[in-house]
Amino acid sequence: MKNYVKRHERVPTVSITSLIDIIFMLVIFFMIGSTFDKTAVPVSLPASSTGTTAPVHTLGVTVDRAGVVYVNDHAVSDSELSSVIRSALSKESNKNAVLYSDETVPLGKIVKIMDAMNAGGVENVAVKTSTAAED
Repeated sequence: MKNYVKRHERVPTVSITSLIDIIFMLVIFFMIGSTFDKTAVPVSLPASSTGTTAPVHTLGVTVDRAGVVYVNDHAVSDSELSSVIRSALSKESNKNAVLYSDETVPLGKIVKIMDAMNAGGVENVAVKTSTAAED
């Protein structure tokens, strides 16, 4: 009598490890890419019917309803604003900045902040507004 040894046939499988890695990278890419135009400090932007877009890699200065100033989402005092901007711009080749200001902030406060931005080395200041459709 012959003994037949059953061979273990290799079962074809699909390795999804690399597929999971790719999907994870795409999720991270889209999560980061979708947050570029958002501010971390909630402000009610003034409306404008004629607005243009600013470059993506710019310094962000935000003024909230209470008048607190944030540089790239970090709160700073008015006295240290220009030095913080100067140190933030030293890392960038782009000397542009976007000012996100709540519509209730007095104009005098905004002008003082823009002066501090210019003293800190900002060459161009764009004021972020919302469109009439966003209101």
